[in-house]
Amino acid sequence: MPDPLPDEFVLRLAGASDVRLIAEHRAAMWADMGQLHPDAVAAMVDETAARLGPALAEGRYVGWLLESAAHPGRVVAGAGVLLREQLPFPVDGGRAVRFGEQGLVINVYTDPAWRRRGLAERLMRALLAWAETRGLSSVILHASDDGRPLYERLGFRGTNEMRWSGLPRR
Repeated sequence: MPDPLPDEFVLRLAGASDVRLIAEHRAAMWADMGQLHPDAVAAMVDETAARLGPALAEGRYVGWLLESAAHPGRVVAGAGVLLREQLPFPVDGGRAVRFGEQGLVINVYTDPAWRRRGLAERLMRALLAWAETRGLSSVILHASDDGRPLYERLGFRGTNEMRWSGLPRR
């Protein structure tokens, strides 16, 4: 079980060989939140891997992973950002506009044995530093109840976003 401290982890960028692992983390994240039925886990992993591979190869997805320095290859946490172009939007109370690349933070996941040790914060700080260097126009995410305090500490604020998931079923 857990023995290394957070500073005994290696932070690295995700590569093509990590696609399946990231897909598994994504499915586990949704399952942990009670949003993915066990019967749908395999489909989530397969469909995510099929789409994530090209996005990673094309630079539309950038991911960070934390692996144990004592056990190379043992990834215990990860986070990523999906990039998309954003049309101009008002900032500074409407006195200015901003536009360009927007980052959608996704796949923030920590193995249950390693939670509450600051690993997600370490990943998010790396992601945000990269976003600043990249000059992203904004970074958004959808927070779980457990993740919300971390994101608020990092400066994220709630918005008026709403979501449509298709036509109502009759």
